Amino acid sequence: MDRDKYFDMGMQFMGHGKFEKAVKYFEKCLDLYETKEHKALCLNARGNALERDEQTKKAEETYKKAIEMDPNQKLFYNNLYNLNKFQRKNKEALETFEKHLYDPNDPNQKTVLAELYTNVAKYEQAYDVYLNLIKEYPQEVSFYWKIALSCNSMGRNDEAIMWVKKGQQIDPENHHCNIALGIAQLFNKQILQAKKTFESLKIDLFSKKWYLAYITFLDKNYTEAWKNNEVRNE
Repeated sequence: MDRDKYFDMGMQFMGHGKFEKAVKYFEKCLDLYETKEHKALCLNARGNALERDEQTKKAEETYKKAIEMDPNQKLFYNNLYNLNKFQRKNKEALETFEKHLYDPNDPNQKTVLAELYTNVAKYEQAYDVYLNLIKEYPQEVSFYWKIALSCNSMGRNDEAIMWVKKGQQIDPENHHCNIALGIAQLFNKQILQAKKTFESLKIDLFSKKWYLAYITFLDKNYTEAWKNNEVRNE
């Protein structure tokens, strides 16, 4: 069997969910290919099979070998990034995304970058990205409540409330904005205002019940807090 047949067999086993067999066939064709580009493709396919087989550590090592062999393939970086995100290796995911995948002209990727910054507690950097997005897309409500959450994480609670209220001017019924307002009020120790904000939410959300339970606990109404928590867990 020639090298291409081994590769095709590996892909067929992948398609049938037989990942261990797929790994073996990719390993066989790896030894037969001569160019670095072909070997890197085999390694990437092997990494896919290992990842699907839940052998995440080996998959990560294999993706890194593919990148080392052919550092010009964005696909390999993307696979490594997605695996790191799944593993909650936030620092590694940010590094791969920022160095090798990030396109500053793509607003969706700017949002991803801000979220990755948030995951590693780089709130100031996340704030800067959201601020630039607001300047570019002033009608996009999500940027307002997300920048507010960044402000909360930095202790800038009054500013958080300011951003949320700007978002509410665009869409008063946006429940993400209203939740962010309640959170900012809690950070600002405005307990009664926060309670009113969460009670005013028109949709039944997990976060609404959780925060109401938390607020009643802060208010030392432990019986009511427990009742809210039981409702939340139904």
